[in-house]
Amino acid sequence: MNTNQGNTAEIEAIKQVVATVEHAQVNELTEEFIGLFREDAIWTTGHGKRLTGREEIAEFTRKVLPGTFAGSGNTASYEVVHVLFIRPDVAAVKVRQRYLGADGVQIGAEGSPLYVMAKEDGRWLLTANQNTLVVEE
Repeated sequence: MNTNQGNTAEIEAIKQVVATVEHAQVNELTEEFIGLFREDAIWTTGHGKRLTGREEIAEFTRKVLPGTFAGSGNTASYEVVHVLFIRPDVAAVKVRQRYLGADGVQIGAEGSPLYVMAKEDGRWLLTANQNTLVVEE
């Protein structure tokens, strides 16, 4: 993982947020996922749908997350690959996102999300986020 600066504790806290994204996705825990966002967050899905504010993100998530993994044996992997501290309390976080079948083989395209996180009241929150699919050349 590459970083431009920052201390280990902040990077570990950011990694924990990304690990919680993974945990919430794999276990279809909508409220856990929604709780990671600032109230005024922006989320753009991998298909380009723009969601503004935690309530709109919540409405969308409650529709699409349940049933995604249930009983399939499939899972997801989210790996922090780069952290750029814009300021001590704002970071751009590049993530490698993969969906894996029960056999551990990747399903579909890899994702390359960018999460801009802000630290508020000692907690890193998802603030402005773009979920992008990687297209094979």
